[in-house]
Amino acid sequence: MLAIKDLNGTVYLLTGASNIIRKRRVNGEKEFSFKLEKTKQNAHFFDAIDKYWRLIDFVGEEYPIVYYRDVSEGNSYSREISCLHSFYDDMRNHYIYEIFTGTKTFVDMMNFIFEGSGYTFNIIGSFYAQNFENFGDDFGLELFKTALERYKSEFKVQGKFVTLQDKIGNTTDFQYRHKFNLESIEREVDALDFSTYGEGFGKDKLHVTYRSPLADIYGERPIKAIRDERFTNAENLKNKVKEAVDKSLKISLTVKLSDLRANGYNKNHPDEGDVIILVEDRFNMKVDTRIVEIVELLDKKGKVIDCDVTLSNFSNIFEQQRRMHNATKSLADAIEGKRPLPFEALAIAVQQATIALQNAQTELQFPDNGGILAIDKTNPNKLVLFNSAGIGISDDGGQTFENALTGSGLVADVVTTGTINTAFVRIQGATGKMYITGDQFKSIDYVDPSKYVEIVPGMLTVGNGAIKIIRPDGAVWVENGVPKQDVAVQETSPKFIGYNTTERDRYYRTTVQTYEELGAYRTTHVGRYLKVEGYAIVNNGDLGLAVQSYAGGISFYQVMTIHYDPNSIGGTFFEMTIDLGKPSYSSIRFYIKFRSIDAAEEVGCRIDGVYQFG
Repeated sequence: MLAIKDLNGTVYLLTGASNIIRKRRVNGEKEFSFKLEKTKQNAHFFDAIDKYWRLIDFVGEEYPIVYYRDVSEGNSYSREISCLHSFYDDMRNHYIYEIFTGTKTFVDMMNFIFEGSGYTFNIIGSFYAQNFENFGDDFGLELFKTALERYKSEFKVQGKFVTLQDKIGNTTDFQYRHKFNLESIEREVDALDFSTYGEGFGKDKLHVTYRSPLADIYGERPIKAIRDERFTNAENLKNKVKEAVDKSLKISLTVKLSDLRANGYNKNHPDEGDVIILVEDRFNMKVDTRIVEIVELLDKKGKVIDCDVTLSNFSNIFEQQRRMHNATKSLADAIEGKRPLPFEALAIAVQQATIALQNAQTELQFPDNGGILAIDKTNPNKLVLFNSAGIGISDDGGQTFENALTGSGLVADVVTTGTINTAFVRIQGATGKMYITGDQFKSIDYVDPSKYVEIVPGMLTVGNGAIKIIRPDGAVWVENGVPKQDVAVQETSPKFIGYNTTERDRYYRTTVQTYEELGAYRTTHVGRYLKVEGYAIVNNGDLGLAVQSYAGGISFYQVMTIHYDPNSIGGTFFEMTIDLGKPSYSSIRFYIKFRSIDAAEEVGCRIDGVYQFG
């Protein structure tokens, strides 16, 4: 069941709701809208409902009311209410007064935006550092949107935890297919701004062009030139132009689905961001596409009644038809800066190099386009290219140059050398950020720079969980810096229970609709999560469970609804997980409460386990 919380924190059961619609989009947006009629059960708070009251959904997440409309009906009136996930309201009220100019990694930028907001985050994937000018002095939500656009990231929110990655969702082999799970389909093609050609201008007269293969069919249709002096790399600028050209043709599909769960979908319902296969014989179409929006009609218990799914703008349909493939590892990539060229300071293996040159059987050629080619006589796939831009070494006849030396640096698969004196040079790893500088060794996680291992004389430092400890018997004791063990939670004695709660047949029972205490607990905040497990007895009515902090310290309040399960024998198992945030090692106290959601219906509850973990 849904609930609603007023501005003072009082929670009411939300009866009389109908036409409950939930929208979920790939950019993290989540909305609820519903119609609320005045009933005997909600009359005591119906007229008082106001903006920024918070809807509590079926899993305990909150949605502030941002819009409502009253409509007269007979002798009374109804309310049409729209709510937006609390993340947007919280970040709108989080103002960042600081301003900076310079380059920031993605993790540093998220720390800058989320500090003091009450939200924590996790980054999955790799993102390049970006340069900003006069960034800040704005609402956290606006700065967050700008950062997502610059770093090319998507996000999703669960409670107070934000997950960021290049694309959310999963790649599945599930199909949307006519006569299988598609009731209807609509396709929209918007070619108003369709383009096939573009030019970009960067710093120091950097100039690139991009011509789409579709220009061979539709001719060259230019976009507005992209001018941005932040671009100093030709490949990055060209990618920006290519993205603008390719996205100029807007194609979207909206499909109405039949019950996916009955047709083998491996989740309760489709998730935003999932990549699926669309097969539509009537459109002669079979493509991989991505879910970007889900609109669901729900009943009062959260069951999906109807579902519409909008699929992404996938102009790559035409790219799939062309099937073009170009080589990207040529020497020109290295010369033009299209691949990373890490700095390497190396001694020269003089004796080995001299022997290799003396034994080599090569011949020299002078191509018309300049330079010198040294080709192995016995294996012409092995060659060396010398020209004014640098030296390239190839083992596939010049198709690719895996080893190259240019003015930008050295790229090499294998290097034979003597002693490297780290007092004068710095060695950097390729797969991660591993440094040896002087007497310091430091290895930094490529995705999350706050995770690192550092060794200096007399000191080993491990940051942000970057440690794993395996016992002699092979069991993992510490995983990612977190001990794999439960943290004890102590219950008060004698047991703290509500006045309307009785004990019978190993269960505490009640019939009241206000929350009754099942127990009071105390613990030290040394784990990230609090877990409550137990069994419930529910027959004709639903049971509401709540975990609520008290006596200062960390503040949290989380509720859940337990529905009747006809397949359960005895009681229905439940578990609730509360995110306590970063461990503060301070004392925390909380109640576990329960109530009957339907009047006069007796419900029972038993707590089997309360512990911290993570």
